Formats: sequence, C-alpha cells, structure tokens
Amino acid sequence: MTAGVVIDVLLGLILVGLATQVAIGKHLFRAIVFYVAFGLAMALIWARLGAPDLALADAAIGAGLTGALMMVAFRRLVEIDPKQSQALVTRGSALAVVLAVLAAGMVATIGLTALSLERQPGDAGLQVLATLQETGLGNPITGVLLVFRGFDTLIEMAVLLTAFIGSRVITTRSRLSVTTVSGFELPLVRTLVAVILPLAVLIGMHLLWIGSDQPGGAFQAGSVLAGSGVLLLLTGTLLPASRSRALVRLALVAGVGALCLLVLAPLLQGDGPMAYLGRGSLLFAETAMMVSIAVTLTLLFAGSPSLKAGSS
Repeated sequence: MTAGVVIDVLLGLILVGLATQVAIGKHLFRAIVFYVAFGLAMALIWARLGAPDLALADAAIGAGLTGALMMVAFRRLVEIDPKQSQALVTRGSALAVVLAVLAAGMVATIGLTALSLERQPGDAGLQVLATLQETGLGNPITGVLLVFRGFDTLIEMAVLLTAFIGSRVITTRSRLSVTTVSGFELPLVRTLVAVILPLAVLIGMHLLWIGSDQPGGAFQAGSVLAGSGVLLLLTGTLLPASRSRALVRLALVAGVGALCLLVLAPLLQGDGPMAYLGRGSLLFAETAMMVSIAVTLTLLFAGSPSLKAGSS
C-alpha cells in the first residue's frame, strides 16, 4: 500500500467520522464545530483530487462563512431560550433511521453502477477545452461557469439573493444583533484589523483577477471579502443598520443584474443568449458577482438589511 493510498483512506475515514459526529452529536454547538471541521476536511479532499477551485470554495464558504452563520444563529437561539446552550439534540426517530438506510443504499447502488459501466472518453470535456482556447480563458472552471453554463451561475446568484430576502422576511421583527467586542479600545484588536483587513482585500482582488486563468474567481473572492466584513462586524467597526441604503440594495442585485446583461446583450447583436462577448464582459460580471456575494454573506451574518459605521 503506497503512501498516497494511506492518505486517501485516512481522509475518507476522517470525513465519515466528522459527518457522523455532525449527525449524531449530543449538543448543537458541538455539532456546529464538527461541521466546520467537516468543511475543512472536504477542502483537503478536493485539493487531494486536484480541484483547487472547489477546495478554495469549500474552505471559504463551506467551512468559514457557513460556520460563522451557524455560530451566530446558535447565539441568537440561546438569546431566545438560554436553556438551548445546554440542551441535548433530540434523538432521531425510527423514520430517520429508515431514511438513512435508504439513502445509503441509493448511494451504494449508484456507486456500484458507475464502477460497472465501461468508461467512455470525455468528449464533452474535450470539446469544452477546445472551445475554451477561442475565449482566451486559461481556467476551464471559469469558462464553464460563465460561458458554457452561464444559466446555472445565474440561478446560483438568484438563490443567494432569495436566501437573503427570505432571511429578512423571517428576521424583520427581530431585535437581536451581532455580538461585538470593544473594537478599537483593545490595542490587539486594532492591530489585528489593521493587518488582516488590507491583506484580505488584496487576496480577494487577486483571486478575482487570476480567476480567468488560474484557480480563483468571484465566489472565492467574494467569500474572502465577506470574511473581512464579518471581522469588521465582530470588532464593532461596522454595525447592523435597520434602514436599507440604496447602495447596499444595488450591491445585492449587482451579480444577478450583470449576469442578466450577459444573457440579453448578445440578443441585441443577433446572437444567441449567453453568447461570448469577450474577456472584459466576463471580468465585469465576476466583479459584480464578487460584490454581491460579499455583501449578501456579510448582511446574512449581521441579520440586518444594511450596515453603518461603528467605532473608529
């Protein structure tokens, strides 16, 4: 058994173990912590499989931002009912066991069927790579997301916007806010923000710029910037605001609007929808998507329709 096989087996066992702890954990907070660890393990596995784009997205969104959202949701749940902090998770019913067995059987059936099928050459992938050369893009992931499967990306952005609207409908009457520390009254926090924030912005812009040719793109860049927004909220530099501002609303719909332009603009030139308009158009769309992703995730964490300046 080679070292690579050993690493793969260990990663697989770790992933299954973490998933089990998330599903059967006795305490809700503990399950959230294991879920964050599960996201990091998934990022390692994607990196091991040679998919750095997915690894970056899983680490930033699946583990980072999603974990932060779960943490703040747990805190608000405890504020509503303090007993929830020590409450045990309700044990699963017999129906849950049956559904779990059926799901495992379905996954096993699909896996065995896939293994038994004769491997076919990846004609679709080869055609994508051949066509990708005409676009001038070096990253096939970006090419697929914006050129070949642009409607899927549009739907993803629409789902993110819908999630924010749904959260606002649910929390409209909620007065719960994000817990902040004493912000810039603490020298260590002041130094931390001064160092991390510029680096995060630079990393986000770098991921956006290189996304056309290397691993990166709007989703990864937006999640990094959203992490910066979470840091500013936690340190009190930004505070939730009850009144939405026009600029914030514009940022929320910028991604969907830019992708809609990519769909409709070619029609004005007599081409089909989502026809390739050039590398500049893709950079414009990705920039708008990055802004929308960053603002939406930050507002979801804040639980408010807008933000305002806090301590300075």
